[in-house]
Amino acid sequence: MKNVQTNLTHDNDDFPVISLVVLFFMGLFALVIGNRYLGEDFGTVVKWWAGILALGIAFFPLCHGVFEKFGDGGYMIAKALGIEVTSWIIWTLSTIKIMKFTHTNTWICIIVCAVLNYGIYAFLCIRKGKRPFAALTGAKISRSLYYEVLFLLAFILFCYMRSFIPTITNDTEKYMDFGFLASIMNGEYMPPRDMWYSGKPINYYYYGIYVGGFLGKVAGTTPGYAYNLDLMTICSLGFVQAYALVAELLKLAIAEFDRRKKAVDLKFEGTRQIVTTFCCHIGGMLGGFAVFIAGNMHYVLYAVIYPFMKNVMGFDIVNLPNYWFPASTRFISDGDATGGTLIHEFPSYSFILGDLHAHVTDITNVFLIISVLLGFLLNRSKRMKAARENGVLEKISVKYLIKEALDPSILIASFLIGIIRMTNSWDFPIYFVVSGAILCFSNAVLTGFNRDTLILTGVHAVECIVISTIVSLPFTVFFDSMTAGISICYYHSSPYELAVLWALPISVCVGLYVIAINRYKQEAELLKAGQSKKGKVVKDAGSDAGFIRKEIVKDRNSDGTVYKEKGSINHLFSFINRLQISDLYVLTIAACAIGLILMCELIYVKDIYGGTYARTNTMFKLTYQSSMLFGVIMAYGVTRLIFFKETMKQRTLSIVALVFLVWTFFYFGNGVRGYIGDISKSEKAGRTLDSYNAIVEGELGVNYFEGIYSAESPERTKVLEDMIHWVNENTEPDAVIVQMPTTAYKPFATISAFTGRPTIIGWGNHEWLWRNGGTLDYPPENTDRINATALLYTSDDEALVRKIINDFDIDYIYVGYTETMVGTVFEEDGARTEAGSDYQFYRGSWYATQNINHEMLKSLGDVVYDAGTCHYSLYPATMNAESKWVADLNREPVYDKEFQAYIVKVRK
Repeated sequence: MKNVQTNLTHDNDDFPVISLVVLFFMGLFALVIGNRYLGEDFGTVVKWWAGILALGIAFFPLCHGVFEKFGDGGYMIAKALGIEVTSWIIWTLSTIKIMKFTHTNTWICIIVCAVLNYGIYAFLCIRKGKRPFAALTGAKISRSLYYEVLFLLAFILFCYMRSFIPTITNDTEKYMDFGFLASIMNGEYMPPRDMWYSGKPINYYYYGIYVGGFLGKVAGTTPGYAYNLDLMTICSLGFVQAYALVAELLKLAIAEFDRRKKAVDLKFEGTRQIVTTFCCHIGGMLGGFAVFIAGNMHYVLYAVIYPFMKNVMGFDIVNLPNYWFPASTRFISDGDATGGTLIHEFPSYSFILGDLHAHVTDITNVFLIISVLLGFLLNRSKRMKAARENGVLEKISVKYLIKEALDPSILIASFLIGIIRMTNSWDFPIYFVVSGAILCFSNAVLTGFNRDTLILTGVHAVECIVISTIVSLPFTVFFDSMTAGISICYYHSSPYELAVLWALPISVCVGLYVIAINRYKQEAELLKAGQSKKGKVVKDAGSDAGFIRKEIVKDRNSDGTVYKEKGSINHLFSFINRLQISDLYVLTIAACAIGLILMCELIYVKDIYGGTYARTNTMFKLTYQSSMLFGVIMAYGVTRLIFFKETMKQRTLSIVALVFLVWTFFYFGNGVRGYIGDISKSEKAGRTLDSYNAIVEGELGVNYFEGIYSAESPERTKVLEDMIHWVNENTEPDAVIVQMPTTAYKPFATISAFTGRPTIIGWGNHEWLWRNGGTLDYPPENTDRINATALLYTSDDEALVRKIINDFDIDYIYVGYTETMVGTVFEEDGARTEAGSDYQFYRGSWYATQNINHEMLKSLGDVVYDAGTCHYSLYPATMNAESKWVADLNREPVYDKEFQAYIVKVRK
């Protein structure tokens, strides 16, 4: 019998030439596909990919030295970590005004990091008498190349999908996200300017968008491309990260399964290796799909099963005949019979929709840190095995604690916690707890679940807090709180709602717990009888309460033959102590994922949302993380139990779970067809990844006006496109350009959003959320800015208008359709007048009686751009061959409004 565990967890040294040839042609195929379907954008896509490739290569020595036990030698960690470390260095240096945020400087930083990585790694290897990259076997090289090719192929395919709808439309918050990105890429130093609050830095979690801007600088491209390429990078890189993580977990689990079952004979070893490899890759692919393609069971029930039961079987059950993909993310209702008040999104929805929010930009960091935590356990595997099987517990000392604190895995994890804190503050406590749980359980195995465990875990926790605080300090120094504490939930999800959303993943989690507990009980019975599976006698405490044995601890002061007994331990430690690495890891993150679901039913973080919406943000941010963790768990659990069953019942239930899981994958196709359209028609005219070149198409919207569906004519949006390009090409990045503000989700403040040039105030409600100072009251400064803008456009008092120009350092005044139609914002927002304000102005429907003062505005400076008299026209909408609503310009318009469009450069 061969040592199966060693054979399966260490790769062969023979270089797989056939694999290299296959990978070469896979990569070539990906490039050919990209060149064929991405057209003129292909060069930009390749430059973007090449920059990410360079970052992965630059940081490979560091990650290989720390995570060499991974099947790819640590390459996927290097790829993601390279992005995060290098971008953080540039961001920090630009924040303290040492280095400008430029294309050249990003490459200087990459080259310096590469030299340091390779130089330090070579020095350490020579010092230890090791050959550099000695552990980099042919199989690991093959695996890392495979992941790179898989990333490239996924990146090209997702870019192709995004090229059908690249614009920053006004249907969600893409205006906001793009404005942040444009402001970041226009700036030379951090923190970036808030394009919707002139004179102030962004007070939001912009750091993840900054990383996209960093990659844009590396590639030497514009915000128009960077927005979409960053979004597709997060999706593609995350897909491969999930793939690699699940594959690694399965390799570990299968090795332990074979060791326990003693199922592999030498003559069957080759076949077993093939099955193992196949299982790992199938599970990895399933993991990528489960996280980034899957929906939830709401889609399966409401789009498939319920309509089938009603239409075919005649059961009168509610259904959605024309399933609209956001329904899966707006199912839970708090105290509202109409439902749909709370948000519970997941990655596939995000990538279809195209928002670049904090929870999306943090996905790379999430998979990076949970991969680092698995690497931490792998690095400790021998020590944990010695503690489990031989009772050799570790004794802590000052020297021991210092050595543990300097563990590279802990240092990297602590750094990433700091990055996560800046990227999405909601994820900071989540992954601090996830990391702490895995560290604590591992420490318990090493030290015996006693005071030493608490001390060691406490040291790790303090280290993490200190390092993450230092890493995030340049961000937090410019950031004010947006929340007002924690409160108890008044409303709760119904059992039915929870079951629809979470029954499937939680069932898989519970199944894994049941299997682990049953195995523990079986081993406990053997130990009670005085024998372990290896046939060694173990002393028993004889407790009536179940299996509570005395730990056998080697006395380090003896000659190696004397043993002493160390106290009794409880069931929890006994259970944790017997878990193999894959089980310890998966069951820990499963507990955290379930805990996040339960937490949403108990407490919520207070912000500007109230009433039945009070826990909206809490549920949104917490369950988003649950969905990603559940994706990993489900892929791991069903694959493991189908390929390497312990009982037939387990395999049967796993197949059922797999069927439902795969069923949820069809959600992605439903969403793509519903929101993006038919992407099989690659010849669609005007496809591009550049948001700037797609303004006209994207701005066309469908309205329900005067009883019929209507669509906007291209005239206004063509004027808007031309003016955006003019501003980008002819104004300074920090020039203040006044536009009319609004509340949210409306096509106001468009110029500032598309160019990153600051305006006095943009979406007022969003600035309220970002700048409430933790009080949740509407900021008085918002009111002043709204009123000042209204007065600037309408007042006859030149002195007052000049004061507004000087107070807000205005460079340009923009006039367009939204400025001509001002008042809808004030009618809804009701710009309040504060006592003592310099700008007191309020009229409920003021646009009906107060027209814009064109003569005054033009007298303030020079008209540098003039589109003349334009029309905002709504025509009856018709469905074209691509299932898109378009304006029928051959019919009479149902609405037509003349407006002036021009830009004034203010004379100061």
